[in-house]
Amino acid sequence: MSLSIVILTSDAPHRLYILDRLARHVPIRSIIISIPPAPPFETDHPFEQKEVEYEKKTYFEDRPVAFSDIAETRRFDSVNQPDCYRYLDQIGPDLIVDVGTGTLKRDTIRLARTACLNMHGGDPEFYRGLDCHLWPIYNHDFEKIAVALHYLEPEIDRGDLIMKSQIPITADLRIHMIRSRIMQHAAQMLALALEGFLRHGWLPSYRQRSVGRYYSFMPTVLKEACVNIFEKHKQRLLTRPETARR
Repeated sequence: MSLSIVILTSDAPHRLYILDRLARHVPIRSIIISIPPAPPFETDHPFEQKEVEYEKKTYFEDRPVAFSDIAETRRFDSVNQPDCYRYLDQIGPDLIVDVGTGTLKRDTIRLARTACLNMHGGDPEFYRGLDCHLWPIYNHDFEKIAVALHYLEPEIDRGDLIMKSQIPITADLRIHMIRSRIMQHAAQMLALALEGFLRHGWLPSYRQRSVGRYYSFMPTVLKEACVNIFEKHKQRLLTRPETARR
């Protein structure tokens, strides 16, 4: 089965990694890069620079990779602007996959002939919205650090679930490595799902059992709290004999 697949994403190394891996499994017709919404308050934290450096080294081993190496790439300020809508309408995609953009309008979602999917960096049954790899840490809810693939609906992160994977917290993990682990799971999950879609033309799913709380950007001061909370949790892990041996 042949499908026209369009990916909506933002210009970031961890998004590029997912598409670089995905392109090894399924053909991508086009990539649309948009500018994500900016936070209205200070959100930067020093661990995030270490996060970016770690990801670049882990993902690409310093080899140059660009979105345009993977598929035809277009850039727009927003995925909902008229120029982007007209471009998508011209392509007529069978599948639209959102890998880290802003909220899609209903009319944009409907441009997908077969389905519109969303890759969410969290467990949407508990954490919807932004920074969903950090809010579980802040809430001491470590088992909810996860990644999920679901059908995309106008209401944020509320579509039927296709796959979900918990990210295990091991003794060697540092807070700047968590997003990388999530992206590795996400790349595997998305490749498996789209290969299945190409073979069968559909993906089984189930309705979310609960409506997760919506979270926005995490401010800097709470990220500092996350660093401390995570380190304390790691120390507790190290005192467990079965964990310390890992």
